[in-house]
Amino acid sequence: MTFLLNLLQSLLYGFVMGLTSWLPISSAAHMTLMKSFLPLRVFEDYLSNMAFWSLFRSVIQLGGLAAVLLLYWNRLNPYQKGLREQWKRKITRLWLMILISCVPAGLVGILLDDIIMTTLSKGYALAAGLILFGAFMVFAELKETPVRAETVNQIRPADSAKISLFRFLSLIPGIGHSASTIIGGKLIGFSRETAAEYSFFLAVPTIAGAFIMRVIKYILANAMFSFSAFGILLAGLVVCFVTSLFVMRYLLRYIRRNDLKVFGIYRIALGILVLVFTLFKVIS
Repeated sequence: MTFLLNLLQSLLYGFVMGLTSWLPISSAAHMTLMKSFLPLRVFEDYLSNMAFWSLFRSVIQLGGLAAVLLLYWNRLNPYQKGLREQWKRKITRLWLMILISCVPAGLVGILLDDIIMTTLSKGYALAAGLILFGAFMVFAELKETPVRAETVNQIRPADSAKISLFRFLSLIPGIGHSASTIIGGKLIGFSRETAAEYSFFLAVPTIAGAFIMRVIKYILANAMFSFSAFGILLAGLVVCFVTSLFVMRYLLRYIRRNDLKVFGIYRIALGILVLVFTLFKVIS
């Protein structure tokens, strides 16, 4: 019975992760809220259960990574048969831009991981991140910015470096990788569609790096594992993969015709809800 309950919860977590990883509304905030109301209890041992939760979040995000690779394989793989040299150079250059944007914040995230996962993941910090960046999103959408990069291939090294600065904001739970990249991209002259696609591409090394770090930490913690735990991980991963495929396509269609103010308003409302739950000690 416990396994079945955990399995159903994993399916729900996978759906929410696939939804919130790509929309600029912070997957960390939604995962924290869900954990408060629907905690996974895979192991009786408290420490193993806590370690599994950290691993679980990273593993199910691999479904999102797989979705990006499936949708954009031809645009991200420079080693395809018959690919012209010109396109190989473009894809290789794109990967260089991706690494410039990802590596600095990624290294800092590894160094500060324990602080981020404890102190900065408290309810008040999440609420502040949601509300303040939500307001910033609304402001950014009210500001007219000339579009200079209509495609990701028009992104320059200087643009990638500027995005890396916005990515530092995403280390604060409640802000989010997609939100910081999309809004940062818009402010420096990306079209909304280009900014969203670039956030999808940046997710590949980000998710892969987080997964490797979590696996290493899980092994070093000597935490428990089981066949049922593997099944719970797999269920969440598959649902995250399927959900991500639909959400990424939906987001691109949506932002071709609309701005992002609705997501900023949603973040503010969610942040207020998180603040209320924190004040009443529903979440810590």
